[in-house]
Amino acid sequence: MVQTLVDIAARDDDQAITKGSVGTVVAIATRPSLAYLVEFADEYGRTLAMPWMLPGQLRAAQSCNRRARRG
Repeated sequence: MVQTLVDIAARDDDQAITKGSVGTVVAIATRPSLAYLVEFADEYGRTLAMPWMLPGQLRAAQSCNRRARRG
C-alpha cells in the first residue's frame, strides 16, 4: 500500500485523487524511468483511478483502512 504525496488530476475516465489517498501498486516500470501503476479504489473495491506515478509522488502507507478489506 502506498500513500500519495501530491494531488493527481483526473484524466480520461479516472477520478481525481487527493493528497493522502491510499492505493495499491499493481505494476512497476523501469524504462524509461522508474514509475508505479497505482490502483485507487472505493470502499466497495471499484477502481476510481489507475495513474502511473513517479517515486517522488508517493510513499509507503503507514496504516491501512481495514474496513475496505472486509467483504
